[in-house]
Amino acid sequence: MKKIGVLFLPILTVVLLTVFACQRAAPVVPGQAADDVVPAPGLGPTYRANIQQQGVKNPWPPIQTLEVTLEENVFLSYRALIEMKRGETRNNIIGVRAPSENASSPEVGLAVTGLSAGIEVKQERLWVGPSAMKQLLIVEVSPNARPGEYTLHFKVEVNGKNYGEIPATVVLVR
Repeated sequence: MKKIGVLFLPILTVVLLTVFACQRAAPVVPGQAADDVVPAPGLGPTYRANIQQQGVKNPWPPIQTLEVTLEENVFLSYRALIEMKRGETRNNIIGVRAPSENASSPEVGLAVTGLSAGIEVKQERLWVGPSAMKQLLIVEVSPNARPGEYTLHFKVEVNGKNYGEIPATVVLVR
């Protein structure tokens, strides 16, 4: 009986250490960012920081998004606040859910206005699905840009209807 107790204690210690080790935050891998776009089952493309693995703490706080109702059954989600440093590139996933003919993806047009010197925005179509689509806005800031708070607007058109401009704020820190 005593031998079983002596063997049990080291095994229990190893199991407990393994459990607690799994609860620590995952290390941030160089070259990865919280707002990298990664595939997620059932969600389509999403931010790396918003993906959770059971038993592992995420090293980044979640990327907060805002959902706006443009009209009954027409919804737009996006990142309303982006904090970044000079010379960085950040991502803003624009998601649109809207009814469309034959359950196809909605036709969405985005045009970015209000760009300040040193800030550039590129667009990529990310994903389309029945009655939904996601578009990526890639925000690039020059290393010479002046720190401050900048507001950019994107004009939104869904299925041929203009919904005006939606603001997003870029906070450029030193």
